[in-house]
Order: sequence, then structure tokens, then C-alpha cells
Amino acid sequence: DGDALARGVVNTCAEGAGFEVVAWRDVPVDESALGATAREAMPRIAQAFVVQKTTTGDLRWRGRTLERALYLLRRSIRGAWIRALVDRGGGSSEEKTTNDEDDCYVASASSKTVVYKAMCQSSALRRFYRDLDDSRFVSKFCVYHRRFSTNTLPRWSLAQPFRLLAHNGEINCVRGNVNW
Repeated sequence: DGDALARGVVNTCAEGAGFEVVAWRDVPVDESALGATAREAMPRIAQAFVVQKTTTGDLRWRGRTLERALYLLRRSIRGAWIRALVDRGGGSSEEKTTNDEDDCYVASASSKTVVYKAMCQSSALRRFYRDLDDSRFVSKFCVYHRRFSTNTLPRWSLAQPFRLLAHNGEINCVRGNVNW
């Protein structure tokens, strides 16, 4: 089962990075906030909560050191997931492998930032992610980006999980616009 494989990959990578997964949470969502295409393709959305494993005398990670360790954990999960797909024979077809790659995706791994990634209209985001409509959920700020794709069909995997900054691509073409 794909869910068990994904959780196994996350648990193994966390262990190897000096963390322990202490809890899993299925993120509460309202699927009725989505259109038919998004609902059909919607992945399972879960959060893993990790703590640093310590032994007597170990130092606790803090600040940038903790964020760096979580970043490396996120990256190792991605690589381990691809290896797990190859090991189970998921690489038999390029299209199938590409689709399977999206079955385990870490939108954020941070002690400071929670990323909610969805394929929905901005007006539906709060209704879709029930956390965002919960008065106990408090944030100092929010970065929101709506992707208007002109060269691909929308897919969950293409929703952009900006962790600190959102942009619309013009950052990369300012010089071109000036030269034009």
C-alpha cells in the first residue's frame, strides 16, 4: 500500500537524520470546497510531527541548525521515496513513475513554517483546509500564491509550495523586459 510505504520512508529518513516521528495527523479538509477534477486527483494530506532523538549529553538543535536539519530531512525523504519506487518496480513505465513520484511529497519541514498546498481557487482555500478557519490557528502572516499556468494542465503536484517567498516568474525575466 502506497500510504504505508510513504510513512515507512518518512520514519526511516527521520531516524537516519536524528529525529523520531512521534505522531501522524490527517489534515482535516472539506473536499466539497474543490472542483470535480481537483477532488478526483486529491492526494491524502497528512502531517508528521518529529522530535530530535537525544541521548545523555547530546545538544538540542535550535534555530538555524534545527531548520537546516529539517531541510535535509525533507530532501532525504524525496530521494528515499524515488529509490523506494525503483526498488518496488515502479520504474517500469516513465509515465507511471512520474505519477508515483507525487504520491509522497513533503510541502514543508520546519519548526517555523507550515505550508498548505492545494489545487483550488483562493476563495475556497479556507473552506478546504479546516485548520485555516479554526480560531485556535494563529499566524503572524501568510504568503499566498495563485498559479496561473499557461503551458500545463493544473495538477496537485504543480501547486507551488512557496516556503518563504511567492513570485510569478517575472523575477527571472526583469533583464529581458528591460532589454526588450
